[in-house]
Amino acid sequence: MSSEDSPTRILLVIDVQRCLLGPPNPVPGSIKILRNLEAALARERAASPPTKVIWIRHNEDDDPDFTPNTTPWEIVQTELFRIQENEVIVDKTTRDSFHKTSLGSHIETPGFDPQNLQLVIIGLQSDYCVQTTARSALARYPSARVSLVHGAHGTYDDEKAGRSAEEVSEQIEIELRDEGVIIEDIN
Repeated sequence: MSSEDSPTRILLVIDVQRCLLGPPNPVPGSIKILRNLEAALARERAASPPTKVIWIRHNEDDDPDFTPNTTPWEIVQTELFRIQENEVIVDKTTRDSFHKTSLGSHIETPGFDPQNLQLVIIGLQSDYCVQTTARSALARYPSARVSLVHGAHGTYDDEKAGRSAEEVSEQIEIELRDEGVIIEDIN
C-alpha cells in the first residue's frame, strides 16, 4: 500500500474539560475515565504513522463552566494527557463538533480521501457531544471508519430515567454501533 493509500487516522478528543472531570462535579468514574483517555491518547500517538490529534473544546457564554478563558473551561492537562505543539484545538458552541467550526478543514486537508479516513472518538459527554459528533461524522463521511473507544468516554447519571452514567454510556455504544460506529477496545 502506498502512502497515498494508507489510512488517515484522526483522534477527536471531545470536551475533556476541567468542569466535567474535576471538582466540584466530575462525571462518575472520572479517575478511571481519565486513565482510559490517557491510554487511548498514548496508543494513537504511538501508532505508525502517528494519529493526528484534534482537541475539541466546548464554549458557552451563558454557562459559567464553559465560559471561555475560565478555569472550568480549560482542557484537562496531566503528565500523560497533554496537548502537543503540533495538535490543534477546535472550539465549538453546539453538541456537534462539526457545526460551524473549523473541524472539517483540519480533516479535509490536501489529498484527503474519505474512503481512507479513520476517525477515532474519545471524550465527554457520551450522551451529548460524543454521540452527536459520531453521528455527524457518519453522515458527513459515509465511507469513513468512525469508531468510539470503549471506556474512554463518559457522562453523568440520568436521574430521570434511573440509569447510572455507566448504563447511559453503554446504551450510547449500543445505539452508535447499530448505526455503524465501531466500538474499539482501549488496547
